[in-house]
Amino acid sequence: MLDLLLWAKRNNEKISYEQLSRLLYPNDAEVIRGGAQIKDTDKPFAEKVLTGEFDRLFNLYLSKNDHMMDTKVADAMKMNEKEEEDEKKGK
Repeated sequence: MLDLLLWAKRNNEKISYEQLSRLLYPNDAEVIRGGAQIKDTDKPFAEKVLTGEFDRLFNLYLSKNDHMMDTKVADAMKMNEKEEEDEKKGK
């Protein structure tokens, strides 16, 4: 999705949520996500990742947690979300 968003921004084009859904999750894909799901979850996350602040904070996080250098970004984000949920629950 990041490459599509960057392409659209550089070319002053707009890609609808439904178009993103069809491009990212074709009919033969195991995961099917519609335009509403792209709008509510995927695109906001991707836009957050594109910011310089995210890049700076993520690199800071990795420098403090060098054991995670080979961890996929999505997996690191899931671990962070779980930590935040645990903190809210008071664990």
